[in-house]
Amino acid sequence: MPYNLSLPSPLPNDGWKVKILDNELGFGEPHLTIRRGTKHWRMSLSDGEFMDKNPAPRDVADEVIAAIEADWNLLVKEWNIRHPSNPV
Repeated sequence: MPYNLSLPSPLPNDGWKVKILDNELGFGEPHLTIRRGTKHWRMSLSDGEFMDKNPAPRDVADEVIAAIEADWNLLVKEWNIRHPSNPV
């Protein structure tokens, strides 16, 4: 089951979601996924850098980044629970 980070209002109402997915095929680098509508951004849990250039990372709301930073250790823990063979 994926992990959904609780975001402060009004971010969820504006369509923002932050997830640790449990069905990552091949795993790759540990990361979280930020979603808004049809746009998806991947952020590395190893160094906090965005993993893709498109869509532009600057399009992610500052409040979403702040929520991620505030719960960084929890996000790492949730990745490790879901992907014990590929820990952060």
